Amino acid sequence: MNYRSDRTSGRRDRSGLEIVVSGPSVPASLKRIELQIEVAGQVITRTFPAAPNQGFTFQWNDRDAYGRPLKAGSSALATVKILYIYPTTYYAAPAEVSQSFARFGNSEIVGVRGAPTISIGAQSSVYLRAKGEAAPDSLASSLNDVGGWTLDIHHFYDSTSGTIYLGNGDQRNNSNGIFAGFRRIAGTGSGCASARQGCGDGGPALLAQLSSAPYIAYGPDGSLYVGDSSYHRIRKISPSGIITTIAGTGEAAYTYEQSDPPSGLAKDAVLSGYGGLPLAIGPDGSVYFAQPNLGVIHRITPDGRIARVAGSGYAIDYVDDGMPATAVDLPNIRSLAIAPDGTLYVAYGGYSSFATTLGMIRDGRFWWVAGLGSCLADSCSAREANLSGIIQLAIAPDGSIVILQSYSPSGFIRRLTPWGTVERIAGGGSRIWDDADGFPATEVKLNFSGHYGNGLVSDVMVQSTSSN
Repeated sequence: MNYRSDRTSGRRDRSGLEIVVSGPSVPASLKRIELQIEVAGQVITRTFPAAPNQGFTFQWNDRDAYGRPLKAGSSALATVKILYIYPTTYYAAPAEVSQSFARFGNSEIVGVRGAPTISIGAQSSVYLRAKGEAAPDSLASSLNDVGGWTLDIHHFYDSTSGTIYLGNGDQRNNSNGIFAGFRRIAGTGSGCASARQGCGDGGPALLAQLSSAPYIAYGPDGSLYVGDSSYHRIRKISPSGIITTIAGTGEAAYTYEQSDPPSGLAKDAVLSGYGGLPLAIGPDGSVYFAQPNLGVIHRITPDGRIARVAGSGYAIDYVDDGMPATAVDLPNIRSLAIAPDGTLYVAYGGYSSFATTLGMIRDGRFWWVAGLGSCLADSCSAREANLSGIIQLAIAPDGSIVILQSYSPSGFIRRLTPWGTVERIAGGGSRIWDDADGFPATEVKLNFSGHYGNGLVSDVMVQSTSSN
């Protein structure tokens, strides 16, 4: 054991809120009530039944999303959102519909066409003041507050200062490059003599030849999947480091029909890697991949079978919500993401390496979810949001869809919330990296360009989400 007085923290009072969730009565059609509180990057969610006279007491612990204590006297904006969830019911438009417009006043009404529920609610904000007295520069005390005592083999890392606090009392700073390094896990740096050859299949990934591979994704068993686009293949690197091709022959496809082999086996499919091969892995281990220049999305099941799940491969004049996903025109697919329930989200449209629109595929049907609007505000309704420049999607733990968006003069990281609004969580500011530490994420200037693979940006996106 080791003791350091600079790793102790003083007495910490807490700030709190008393929130009224429901009044003395609730409508019979109410399904549930959802509460979300955001403060200092923390996001707290609760779900309540459709019952009257409910409340919630929130006690803030004076810490941010990383568990770091705020200085005594500093303030943080707490935003409280309450949503009342009702079943969606469609009626013929009455003659007096214009008279009923805006009858809910300032309440937020959110619904996605085709979705089974609609939400009605509002939000309010209040500043909470940190009352505690934190030990300076000590993430260790915030994570293991035991009066300055630490186990000599237990270490902590403070990402703000770049300092690692060793259990024996010593400190090391990242400015010395102690975390610098890069480990190659696949590829030799040289190309394959012919894309139709194995290119190292069946052997160690370190000895295999890879081409342009901007899209990667991890499977639930730890396998790494690679969209080997110039070789027109989907490849898999097992946890033991062995590489194999799970789809593609090495030849280039020019129609989507070539990706649907008579055998139904992915290894016999001819793929087109032009424009990259965006990937996403389903909860059951199925591999979903897009062929942007063909406008289609395929699924490879764990037993190696392939089938088209979305995209018609042809331009059509219209897209209706709820139409079969395989009948939809999906040009320029840039990113895929899969929710835990198996819902597939796709960023498509636009030009080059940037998409403009977010769609959703569930139970074989397609719905337009967000984009094509002009709103770039901090909070927009999904279909009024301007999503021009989508590079990548990711699913957050609360079910939000995190969107990496290239834009000038600054890119954004935004999220589509479960209640149907698009919110800015980072970017859009003017502070560059060397002047951004410690400031709100929305004051930072973000510059994005080119392709971003699923694995390449996922960690950055999670950290940016937490630092909202």
